[in-house]
Amino acid sequence: MEMKSPVKTVLALAVAAGLAAPTAAFATNGYFKLGYGTKQFGMGGAGVAYPQDAIAAATNPAGMAFVGNRFDIGVQLFSPKRDASLGGTTDVDSGATLFAIPNMGAVIDQGPLAYGVSIYANGGMNTRYASNLYDNAFGPLNQAANAKFGVPLPANTGTLGVNLAQVIIAPTVAYKVLPNTSIGVSPLIGIQAFRAYGLGDFANPFFSSDPSHVTNQGNDYSYGGGVRVGIQSNLTNWLSVGATWASKVYMSNLDKYRGLFADGGSFDIPSNFAVGLALKPTPGLVVAFDAQRILYNQVSSIGNAGFSDAQLGAFLGGFQNWLTGNGMTPPPPQALPRLLGSAGGAGFGWQDITVYKVGLAYDVNDRLTVRAGFDYTDSPIPNNQLLFNILAPGVIKYTGTLGLSYKPTATQEINVAYMHAVRHNQSVVSPLFGRTEIGMYQNAFEMGYSWKF
Repeated sequence: MEMKSPVKTVLALAVAAGLAAPTAAFATNGYFKLGYGTKQFGMGGAGVAYPQDAIAAATNPAGMAFVGNRFDIGVQLFSPKRDASLGGTTDVDSGATLFAIPNMGAVIDQGPLAYGVSIYANGGMNTRYASNLYDNAFGPLNQAANAKFGVPLPANTGTLGVNLAQVIIAPTVAYKVLPNTSIGVSPLIGIQAFRAYGLGDFANPFFSSDPSHVTNQGNDYSYGGGVRVGIQSNLTNWLSVGATWASKVYMSNLDKYRGLFADGGSFDIPSNFAVGLALKPTPGLVVAFDAQRILYNQVSSIGNAGFSDAQLGAFLGGFQNWLTGNGMTPPPPQALPRLLGSAGGAGFGWQDITVYKVGLAYDVNDRLTVRAGFDYTDSPIPNNQLLFNILAPGVIKYTGTLGLSYKPTATQEINVAYMHAVRHNQSVVSPLFGRTEIGMYQNAFEMGYSWKF
């Protein structure tokens, strides 16, 4: 009973941290994080069959049965560098290039039963351009419309960007159905925050079903729930396997932005599943492999296609005719199909992706462990969807990591990890807008502390 008192304290601290305002970030695999917890982060995010700490439930809740009694906490300094261009302009760099992303968890192991909580940032998207890139495409028409009629498509000035952050609180129960096989379940409590600014070019009845709720509405918050389940089996002393599945996290609507996101402001967290194995070819070496599938396409706001060049071309052509009518005013152009915010409305056009991860951990001695990892996925963004993804250039494909742990005592560990995501960019040339390009690279440094009790 004596060990439960400090655990209750750290669990309370963990929940309080999770309920705090989410930290903004731009993650690596689309907008999901590379890995959860400093140790897993140093192994390229691989961990479905190789749990190492109390944040294991973020990947596979069954792993909580194999980490013992412990408390883990970490913070990552994450630095994404994003840039974009539209209509042949020079690249514009996004500001907001440094974020602090915390994680923490605690586990109580009572024989075959283990329970605890993992709290982590699921991911997010963030951009802040000092120059409003959409005005390059829409600004001249906006200004002409204002000058002639004083009505639709108001000129838009100022910075352009979005900020989405998602935090998951995952209370977890894991049970060893056999001495070396466990199952686990984590109810997922989701919290997300969002704001958008500088999207006035789309805040009109031609583009949105609710123009007054497209942009510059300040922060909005939504909450929801889902579930993650998993299994892990240590088949031999040198081979472990695991599998996990997370449902969609069904979030309440972002009402302040119901004119931007499809289905009246809906923005759920996509379902995902993964399998993994861990090999121990020598007593001090672990090689872990994971394959993960993220189902972005099942969330309308993320997966629905944005406006096509053909649709925008027809609209802008009609708009131009309306402005330059000879001797009379032609009827206003028709609104675009699948308006922003409407049922089945336009989105970011992201596709489902498969992520491959490999990680190594080597015990140099009883106190020092070194790690390395690699993560690969394809971009979820098709080239014909770049226009709207200036706001969310989640194009990273190749990521490498390094990490280490040092044990100053038998019950404490200091963990560090570093990540570099190689720059990747996508571009397309269309007859309507000319060249559109988005690109990004990332660096991150994470430090964590572990206490075993």
